[in-house]
Amino acid sequence: MIRKFGWVLASVISLAGIGAASAADMAVKARPVVVPAFIIGLTNSVWAELRANLRGERPVRAVFGEPIDLGAYPPEARLVHHKKCADLFNEKIAALGAEEKALRA
Repeated sequence: MIRKFGWVLASVISLAGIGAASAADMAVKARPVVVPAFIIGLTNSVWAELRANLRGERPVRAVFGEPIDLGAYPPEARLVHHKKCADLFNEKIAALGAEEKALRA
């Protein structure tokens, strides 16, 4: 599916790092265009989100960054390289969070 669409949102990688190395592994091997995204305003309740959407409450804000170049990571990289790539993704997402906070201020 990644090759079909050719892109992956880096926001799927949690800032806590859970699953980050495997997501970076997938990105390094598949070579999609990785676009970091910081999304704020969502809850874990689908019904609450649906209600809020219909009523126009609680806007969801998204900030997208520049595509991340994966050229420094060879496709057959080791787990250490995947961890470094995941750390890069997390840094970019954290920077977008700071940018979103500055835009709201």
